[in-house]
Amino acid sequence: MRKLIITYVLSLCMSLAWAADVRDLFVAMPDSVLPMLSSINRLDMLDFHDSGMKAVVRNRLDGDSELTYLSRQSIRIRYTGSSEVDIRLFHYRDSVPLICVVHTVESGGLRDSRIRFYDSGWNRLDGSRILQTPSFESFIRSDLSRDSVAYIRRMSDINSVRVRVPDDSDRVEFEFTGLLYSSEDSLKCVSCLRKEPLIYDWNGRRFTQRRK
Repeated sequence: MRKLIITYVLSLCMSLAWAADVRDLFVAMPDSVLPMLSSINRLDMLDFHDSGMKAVVRNRLDGDSELTYLSRQSIRIRYTGSSEVDIRLFHYRDSVPLICVVHTVESGGLRDSRIRFYDSGWNRLDGSRILQTPSFESFIRSDLSRDSVAYIRRMSDINSVRVRVPDDSDRVEFEFTGLLYSSEDSLKCVSCLRKEPLIYDWNGRRFTQRRK
């Protein structure tokens, strides 16, 4: 009998963990995660979206923020005119939710992202235990000579990286977007970089880099 009760309780906990979708977590999100959006802003976004309206609200800085995509696992928000936020829900192997938040800022054609992880109670997690973000060298082609690698390291100006979380996928993508010193050097250096983004797959415990 005791074993039956324990099994029932564990099954109930697992079902509740899976029941939480990104919409529920977005409503429960503390204002400190996205300070420009109040709880009322977030509820209004969802109400507008559910009504088939454009989900635009006036944020705390009196600017426009818009919910542009919503599914059970993903939310995308145009946070300001020059930034966007992706909120993506993953699950550990034991069904416990993991929240991934990617904040991307654009300036002068340059896009740079910050990625953070939270548990279902919106407590910040140690990202290094979940994903080892790539270094600048990771974006350099592996077939280059030592001199070419040294050259591109010298010419790199701003090491900005854009992070993508494809809708409802189990991966994270990193794309180097850093600016280089001059147009002539830029063409040479771009040819030294990988053309495809670096892909990290979620295995239910952490993200691991996909190997070709």
